[in-house]
Amino acid sequence: YLFSEWGTGEERQELLKIHEAKEKLVKKYLEARPNILVDRVSFYYVKSYKQVPVKLNLIINTLVTMGSSNFSNLLPIIDSRSFPLKKLQLFQDRLIYVDHPVVDTTEDVIFQFDGENELIKGIEKLHRKKLSIHNVGYGNVDAVKIINDWMKNGREVGTEYLLGFTFDFWMKRMLRDLKNEFENDLEGINVRFLDREPRFLIPISPISKIIIYGTEIQLKNGTVYQLVFKVVSTDE
Repeated sequence: YLFSEWGTGEERQELLKIHEAKEKLVKKYLEARPNILVDRVSFYYVKSYKQVPVKLNLIINTLVTMGSSNFSNLLPIIDSRSFPLKKLQLFQDRLIYVDHPVVDTTEDVIFQFDGENELIKGIEKLHRKKLSIHNVGYGNVDAVKIINDWMKNGREVGTEYLLGFTFDFWMKRMLRDLKNEFENDLEGINVRFLDREPRFLIPISPISKIIIYGTEIQLKNGTVYQLVFKVVSTDE
């Protein structure tokens, strides 16, 4: 318990009373307001809005969830005036179900994994222009399925998905999967790609094509390996 190692028994009881009093005060404050305007709201291991101890109507810009099995279970307490969201960030250690209008319409969407083999379901159906996925493991993303859907149904020029890997091993395995399906023939494109790794140019229409390549990015806290899926004009 939060106070189990603090002070004597009497001191712990006093701290507990203060904590409970603050909880009651916050609950009373929230219940008194029909609408609550906040820039960002985060839910940690909340599976459904029914677990929230007060009735809320939130008007927000950013929604962050961690450990929620399905973020859509939290949407009933988000006011419709919040949509489209500015940002949606999902931290997951299990399946992510992304075939949802909120994912398609949010300006900035980031998925981040804690479990390397849990699949993002429905990602190939998305028609959003930008998407970032962090801490990708080999089993999180079916890259071949994404590209096959882009080839079949098309995507807007400028569509770009960025898959970030902590270890280059996972990215190289995904590139090998792509190599088994597509020609390794990306040349003449002014991008910084990893040497000796496959890269791809895939026509999808008379005016557009998909380019796929791996790259390495140096950040303050270390190296990130990134796989880029991008739709560009055939003129590029």
